[in-house]
This record gives sequence, structure tokens and C-alpha cells, in this order.
Amino acid sequence: FQELPLSATMLLWINVVTDGIPAVALSLDPSEDGILDYSPRVFQNEIVSRRHWIEMIFFGILLTIGVLGIYIIDLPQGVFAAKGAAFSAVVVFELLNIFLIRSGYKTSFFSNLWLLGAVIVTLLLHFLVIYSPIAGIFGIGRIDLLDWVYILAVGGIIWILVKGLNERLNEILDKAQGKILCWICLVGAHQSGLPKG
Repeated sequence: FQELPLSATMLLWINVVTDGIPAVALSLDPSEDGILDYSPRVFQNEIVSRRHWIEMIFFGILLTIGVLGIYIIDLPQGVFAAKGAAFSAVVVFELLNIFLIRSGYKTSFFSNLWLLGAVIVTLLLHFLVIYSPIAGIFGIGRIDLLDWVYILAVGGIIWILVKGLNERLNEILDKAQGKILCWICLVGAHQSGLPKG
């Protein structure tokens, strides 16, 4: 790449506006249903579990592939158009990630109207940036309807893949944890001189 897909100004916008406004609204999320039924031990675990690390890495890889793919597809239209499409893809995928994370908890989609409002405001502010003279400050060109089709299609693919991973992840981690416990029992039995069986 002769030009980086995202500039420092774009990254600042993504961090402050795209992540900032919904993050404040997300803090108003109601507690999930049945939270009092959990054992206190659930809340004594690490804040970012092994499952969360896997989900974050997987989403990050998919986001990177999706954004770079959209950037490369748009390059024939010019660098500024490609940058605009990549910038918009990151914004949309970050907002999508909020709902992917929330879907893992027992909260309904409409349980936090502040969050829905924050997402709408964030998208409106983003449209203002890309479809007004402000776009020049960000060094991006206008993106057309086909770019939005690409962004929504890739977002849909990311949604399906992440949800598929989430369903399989419980089985994978349960099997891995079972193997680790068996290994610990074998090592403990070996060190204490007890028969392994």
C-alpha cells in the first residue's frame, strides 16, 4: 500500500466518537435476566476470560480481513474512495461488535434504548463526516451505494462467523478444561505415589 487505509484523524474519530458514545450508553445496560441465580464464584473469575480473548482475536482478524478487502476492492475508484469505504467499514463493524457482545448475555435487543439511540447518533455523525465538506479533513472521498452493500455483506458474514464460533466455543472450552483437569489429577496422583487409575 502506498497510502495507509486509515489515517490518525480517522482512528481518533473511531476511538472518541464511534466507541465513546455507545460505550457511555452501554454503561446503562440493565443487568441480565437471572443474574441472581449465578453462583458467587462466577464473579470471582478474571474479568477477561480465555473465551473473551478468543472472541476478541477472532473478531479482530475478521475485521482486518473485511476492511482490507473492501479497501482493495475500492482502490480502482481512487485512494480517497477506498479510504472512505474502509473508514466506514470500521465504524459499522465496531457498532456491530457491540451487539455481538450483548447477544452473549440474557438481555433483550430493546432493553437499552439509550444504546440504540447512541448507535443511531453515531451513524448520523459518521454520515455527516463522509457526505459533507468535513470529509476533506479526513482525507476521504464520498462512498457510493455499492460500498454500503459491500460493508453490510461483510458485516453479515462477520456476524454469522462470530455467532458460529460462540456456539462451538462452549464445547471446545469444556473439552479443553476437562482434559486439563484429568492431566492435573494424573500429575497429582503420580507425585503423591497413588495408583493412577
